[in-house]
Amino acid sequence: MRISDVAADGVEPPSNARRYKLEVQWPPLPLEGAAHRWVTICKSGYAIAFEGVWDDITGEHRSSGDVLTLACDGNETAAAKCYQQWHYRPWDTGDPKHPKPMSDMHDACVRMTRADYCGDGTSATRDNTIVDVWDAANFNKKTSQKQGHGFEAAWTGKGAVCRNHLRWPALTPECASALPVCDSHEEAEKKGLGDVLLFNTSCRNHPCPDDPPEDATPRVDKLP
Repeated sequence: MRISDVAADGVEPPSNARRYKLEVQWPPLPLEGAAHRWVTICKSGYAIAFEGVWDDITGEHRSSGDVLTLACDGNETAAAKCYQQWHYRPWDTGDPKHPKPMSDMHDACVRMTRADYCGDGTSATRDNTIVDVWDAANFNKKTSQKQGHGFEAAWTGKGAVCRNHLRWPALTPECASALPVCDSHEEAEKKGLGDVLLFNTSCRNHPCPDDPPEDATPRVDKLP
């Protein structure tokens, strides 16, 4: 593998993060006389670097000063989406306006993006599903509710602490019946279920006007 280009991330407000163009030689074992060619790994061509690693099984983020994860950007991975779309920068610290650790906010966002209710690494969403996100630190604020949408769940870096409806009932996780019920973010905070960080809305009763196609692939919000 090689990094063939480094570019600014283009996210506003600006940051010091960079996008890395990742390429591998293909085919890895060419036939005799055949030549390798360099092909991009990510659909967009670029990836964002994040400190630490995500467990392939549980989805837990593990901090490490010695290891980086390169997550394909755009909508290809949850880690990059949470940074680029909702601006949760896990490397940001010490902002008095947002007292919640940004690394914790990013971890909760990855769980939310993947609809990993149980916090066990199992995603229960579909590609291009629309959600609106806000948080307890008012970094992202609640916006006007979309047609057909309603409060879905409250999140931490360990998964959902309570939920109203499931994003896609056909992808019901094992822990669904055990999760406490909450009808709003205010109720979630009053329940005292832990340090709730993020909230989201999604389509309450499918189909909604902004639903992805019926044949959209389940569980495509990949780790990291």
